[in-house]
Amino acid sequence: MYNRRILREIYGLYASTQPYRIKSVFLVGRTKDDILQANIEREHHQYRDMLQGQFYDHYHNLTYKTIMGYRWTRLYCKNIKLILKIDDDVFLDVYKFFDFFLPLVPKHKRTVYGFLNYHPRVFRDGKYRVGVEEYAGKNYPNFCSGFFVVPTLDLIDEIYEVSKTVRFFRLEDVFTYGLVRENMVDVQLVHLDVITYDLKSYKDCVNDYRYRCKYMAVEVPPSQLLTTYNQVVKFRKQLGLTSGGAN
Repeated sequence: MYNRRILREIYGLYASTQPYRIKSVFLVGRTKDDILQANIEREHHQYRDMLQGQFYDHYHNLTYKTIMGYRWTRLYCKNIKLILKIDDDVFLDVYKFFDFFLPLVPKHKRTVYGFLNYHPRVFRDGKYRVGVEEYAGKNYPNFCSGFFVVPTLDLIDEIYEVSKTVRFFRLEDVFTYGLVRENMVDVQLVHLDVITYDLKSYKDCVNDYRYRCKYMAVEVPPSQLLTTYNQVVKFRKQLGLTSGGAN
């Protein structure tokens, strides 16, 4: 809930994103805790921005969350210009995002933008351990990491439909942008060097170049989301650029 509160401050207020309007939707699973479930329902009643699936909220169910989000998008988002899927520990510079993608995406079809993993190997131990019974190959198809992904709008319906024909795999980015994408025709993956999950690289870049740092998005600890945002607001104001602010 803490992450969602901060993200609403950053992206949910028009004053913080104008002239752009963003609709944020938080994807969550079910819980066995009746009190927590009641709190989720109360939070949604207040903000109307939560989508809850009929599966338990667990790391191994992230695939269901992602596909659920695309299904909801295809049904209820008819007049959007862009769709972005990010994790809840990602800071996004809204202005750099729109400056980058608004001129680009309408000119391209059947493309997924993100952090490209090329010829990625399958880990048999560690956090991302996958047993041979789950995936027998030594390498996954190329895929974009799930922390920041922009698919062109013409792919949304197809991602959902094709996902129903592909064997479930619990690593949601491998499944959605690797295995599902591999079963689609002529889909291009484009690597973005303007996003990073390396916080040190982001901070070094900001220290050296301030707002002229190339990065538009970075994974940060939830406790640093608002601090990172307000730093960017300060940099924009120093350059005389329009920007909102959160307290």
